[in-house]
Amino acid sequence: ISKRNLESNTEKIESVSDFLKEISDSLSDLKEETNGKLFCYRGEDRVKGENKSHFTPAMPNIFRPTIFNEYCKYIWFEKNILDEIKSNNLSNSKSYLETAMDAQHGGFPSRLLDVSFNSLVALFFAVTPYYKCRIDEHDDTDGRVIVFATDKMSTSNTQSIINIFDDLVVKKRYNSALDCYFHMLIDFVDLNNRIKAQQGGFILFGGNQFVPIPENKMKEIIIPSYSKKK
Repeated sequence: ISKRNLESNTEKIESVSDFLKEISDSLSDLKEETNGKLFCYRGEDRVKGENKSHFTPAMPNIFRPTIFNEYCKYIWFEKNILDEIKSNNLSNSKSYLETAMDAQHGGFPSRLLDVSFNSLVALFFAVTPYYKCRIDEHDDTDGRVIVFATDKMSTSNTQSIINIFDDLVVKKRYNSALDCYFHMLIDFVDLNNRIKAQQGGFILFGGNQFVPIPENKMKEIIIPSYSKKK
């Protein structure tokens, strides 16, 4: 994300109306810069960690520098998680892709990134931490809403997307040099109540290493820490 986008609004988001104006401006900019027709949003409640280092925006949790990275060195790590979810009846979905969506909302590592088609849902997640944390636990650090633009969207029951996911995760047939640049927006799917409530979808990241979404297709809106409670 460009320095301009990171610094553009740090001091002015003090209310929901300020936020909605910034959303409108961001959409106008993205339409002009990308000719995108489809937009989605993601809220993240921390821009910086406890050591004040910046968190990489819009990174699926399977690529984050956590304990999962150690396990992900095992080539069948993702598939084994999904097989375990299926065998323990934690998902009723038939395809691995939809099982991964259920897994994502269950807190398991995934190459899927949660997004919403409602900017206010994204704002909620930008000011509210993970449900296992106190509601004010991260009120001392800025949050953010990321706006994404794209011209393509698929659904979880599109066979070509199911095949792409199976090639990546189940069959491990990919060209890592190219597939890492694959980012596909997947539309709202009627899988579980949480996805319904979040009016949500996912962005599928290809390959076996993290490559960010191009910065010209993203806008970052900073939610200052002092505005979170309000």
